[in-house]
Amino acid sequence: MTSASVGLSVVGPGLIGRRYARFIVGIGGIHLAGACDMNAALAREVAGEHGCPVYDDVAALATTGDVARVIVCTPEVRHLEPALAVLASGKPLAVEKPIAGTLTAARGAALDLTTWDGE
Repeated sequence: MTSASVGLSVVGPGLIGRRYARFIVGIGGIHLAGACDMNAALAREVAGEHGCPVYDDVAALATTGDVARVIVCTPEVRHLEPALAVLASGKPLAVEKPIAGTLTAARGAALDLTTWDGE
């Protein structure tokens, strides 16, 4: 990794998240800056495969200096909480669709985002 390399992190490195991790390490100019999962063994496994730090807390990962952007790849019913934690950190976010597991939760997220002031 060079100083010009952009650090991307994956939250939820299961089936889809592992694919993202492989894609990230295969692209010049970016590097995998962290793997985070509530299953610590899974996060350690993926981090070990790609030589990146492991996190068990999304907020801690999102506030790390080397992490420039975060991709949330958790199961769809678990997208919302980590997505909001990343947004609260001020970091750019990508979320596997859908944003939430129910329409009610998605509407709540939209409401949160329309009133969110970045703090």
